Amino acid sequence: MAFDGDAKLGDLMKKLSTEQGIEIAKQVLLYKCKEFRMPAYEKGKLVIYDGQQRVVTEDQRLTDLKIDGAEPLVCGELQDEWLEEVKWGAFGQTLYEATQEIRAFARGSSLA
Repeated sequence: MAFDGDAKLGDLMKKLSTEQGIEIAKQVLLYKCKEFRMPAYEKGKLVIYDGQQRVVTEDQRLTDLKIDGAEPLVCGELQDEWLEEVKWGAFGQTLYEATQEIRAFARGSSLA
């Protein structure tokens, strides 16, 4: 997908909704260990979660969020809304915790 320099994350989410049929309120975007959402209960505001801190803000430009297509951006569809900390995997870690574990493991291991 191509966007101009003034495109916002909401524009990307609208395009994904049109092309993939996922409602904006149910989209979960993962990019560089951050989760981006625009849930209905936040009334159109952008929610950014990095595994430790949840920030609610106005829609932001893709360039301000450093989303430039250089790295993969993953879009998923939220199935249910849970009012608890989001955990993934067999070990019940957040995305941030799992990434930190992988990095720590990679630093401590050698492929000799």
